[in-house]
Amino acid sequence: METFLLEDLDYQWMLIRETPYSQKFAVNIMDDQRDVTAIIDVHYTRPDTVHASICFICEQCCFTDGLCHGLFFDLEKIIKRNGTYKFINYTMTVAPSLHEGNFPIEY
Repeated sequence: METFLLEDLDYQWMLIRETPYSQKFAVNIMDDQRDVTAIIDVHYTRPDTVHASICFICEQCCFTDGLCHGLFFDLEKIIKRNGTYKFINYTMTVAPSLHEGNFPIEY
């Protein structure tokens, strides 16, 4: 991924994984009141629609609309730099922790 895709964003974004049709990011969202991490899995699936799975890792009391709006403004910038998409379909959750891993498929 070219570095310009993560320039001029409000929050601190880090690319975790990238394929031709998807990107996964960790986002550090800091302000005077909180320090929250968001994990975002973006899939460029249709000509005009992107799907994003978003997990805010924090206590429910830390989550605000402002936190969400700022993240979507940044996400919109990244998506526009990847193509001419018109919509972000998303699934969002707030959780105190997140576990990720992989599971081998045996044949």
